[in-house]
Amino acid sequence: MKLYSTRNRKIETTGLNALIQPLAPDGGLWMFELFPIVNWNEWINKPFKEIVSNVLNVFLSELNEELMTTAINNAYDRFDHPEIINSIFIKHQVVELFYGPSAAFKDVALSLLPELTKIALNQLSINTLPHILTATSGDTGSAALNGFGAANYAITVFYPEKGISSIQRKQMTCIDYKDAKVYGIQGNFDDAQRVVKNLFKNDLKLQFGSANSINIGRLIPQIAYYFKAYGDAIKNGKIDLGNSLSFSVPSGNFGNAFAGYCAMRLGLPIRHLIIGSNENDVLTNFFNYGIYDANKLFKHTLSPSMDILFSSNLERLLYSFSDTDYVKKIMKNLDVEKKYTISDDLKQRIEQVFKAYSITELEMKNTIKSVYENEGYCLDPHTAVAWASADLYQLENPHQAIAVLSTASPYKFPSTVLDALGYESTVDDFENLDHLNKIIKTPIPVCLDSLKNKKELHTQVLTIDQAEHLYD
Repeated sequence: MKLYSTRNRKIETTGLNALIQPLAPDGGLWMFELFPIVNWNEWINKPFKEIVSNVLNVFLSELNEELMTTAINNAYDRFDHPEIINSIFIKHQVVELFYGPSAAFKDVALSLLPELTKIALNQLSINTLPHILTATSGDTGSAALNGFGAANYAITVFYPEKGISSIQRKQMTCIDYKDAKVYGIQGNFDDAQRVVKNLFKNDLKLQFGSANSINIGRLIPQIAYYFKAYGDAIKNGKIDLGNSLSFSVPSGNFGNAFAGYCAMRLGLPIRHLIIGSNENDVLTNFFNYGIYDANKLFKHTLSPSMDILFSSNLERLLYSFSDTDYVKKIMKNLDVEKKYTISDDLKQRIEQVFKAYSITELEMKNTIKSVYENEGYCLDPHTAVAWASADLYQLENPHQAIAVLSTASPYKFPSTVLDALGYESTVDDFENLDHLNKIIKTPIPVCLDSLKNKKELHTQVLTIDQAEHLYD
């Protein structure tokens, strides 16, 4: 399938090339030529690996099928749950996406993307692995390191020095792969993402690749778990075949939610995609008022993976609802003014699909506590934002079935969860990890428990200017 730049339809590429060169030459993102309607009612009855294979065959049909099957097996045999993606049925369906090597949903794509990239390189007769650049707001970094670093790629990760949990930090800074570099940034995620994009712009030798969701290869595997979740809802009697299911997604860079939109365009009966934002609520304001304003004050919150003011994948959504000329104009406004306003017609069409809510820190904590007390289930802070958003949505849509995407293990944020549950925490996240385990009594992911006695190897913090000139 051909892919086009979101800013100029005359610029096109193949799926193989898009995996290797994630940004279009004009700075746009690659986007699919079309969305064919698929036999989704057959897909939903298949194991997750087969659903992933089906999705890849739609969007990356150039990949060697035998090698692709091997890649899928290699990627998901590392997950700790036999279903890979598991659904829990309580008040809302909870879709657990955190059984991979870093205990967060990013593993679903980033365990597979290195394998797919190697297949693409082989088919294009390219013998040199790209140097992977990654900006992270907390979870992408460790998932990328576990994926690309373990697959012998050179990889550099930039994370915001302040704001992420100490466990998230140690998941990155304790990595000892030979060609892996991890740097703190004196700034937030948006600064780190800007560093990566600028490095790409100046990449005259085309040496860099990306693990961020600007890479279309990150999005494609994520589409699969929407089909898996829908099938689980049918198997557990929550809906009947053909009935609609709404999904509540904690959203920062908008890649996870946009994957749901792609599943909808493929024919899956999704009524609404519910966007849950924390107090960095640029997405909520966009969907509710048609105004995207990244000038607002950035806040460090207790759901740090969503602390983002520039949501890259929103550009793909705008392309899907308009055209490249409009997207180019909008993105120019964003670059110059850090703000844009869409037309009333475009807003009305988008709000037929998306509903958005902003959740405060107090509401997030109260949700963790109430869900644990009433349902016996412990949420991480990001999933709590999605759950609280689902509750608000249900007030307006009382009979609509809802699935909440659970994007990380609560053990990644033990201090926040303990505080929310009403227990005293300490400054040591690993003491809090053990304390939380005694309360909720679910196994601590091995990837987190094993960090306790590991030494941090990557301790350098860079200014933004230093980071942008790191590979001059």
